[in-house]
Amino acid sequence: MTAADDRKTRLIGIRHRLGVVKNDEWRRVVSPDGDYIETRRAVDGVGHGAPETLMTFAPSSDPTEAMVIWKAREDLEFLLSMLDQAFAEVRRLKRFDAAGAADRPRDGGGRIDGGRNDGPRDETGVHGEPKDYAAEAAMKCADPQFQQFLAERSDQKLPRNADDAAHMLRQALDIKSRAELNRDRYKARLWRELRADFAGWLRS
Repeated sequence: MTAADDRKTRLIGIRHRLGVVKNDEWRRVVSPDGDYIETRRAVDGVGHGAPETLMTFAPSSDPTEAMVIWKAREDLEFLLSMLDQAFAEVRRLKRFDAAGAADRPRDGGGRIDGGRNDGPRDETGVHGEPKDYAAEAAMKCADPQFQQFLAERSDQKLPRNADDAAHMLRQALDIKSRAELNRDRYKARLWRELRADFAGWLRS
């Protein structure tokens, strides 16, 4: 069994153990004789059973030690939720990278050469002409909401004007000029992805 298999098995075990107690009701009770954790276990079709002492703490227990144990279930749920979000983002980026690689030009040996591809794009204008992504990006850079989106996305200060936003956009897409969006299919795809993220940001 590989190290990756060990980690996967351990993660499955953590999820299973958390699932067993996830619907139980835990309550921390403060007592002169020592704090303790009380549980009311979930019972299918009934609700919860009678209170039972799950764990007691010695009077000399450090409050932080008690808090670590008391919050263990809640903290595990939070960490697993964050881990699931991270996995979902990794899968999304892998799909995006694979789709982008399919669009990028290749050399004679079939390797991606990173060069420009002047072939047709996925979107067209009203009259069937190639979509002018450069002009579209210029308009977005003048939009205060798009400027705020760029600032939050790149963790930078809010752009002072459209020129600052254009600079931030060039950094985000790794381009020297917005004109590249009309020449390079891969860069155009990156722009469409960013544009879609902005639309989602507006809805959030």
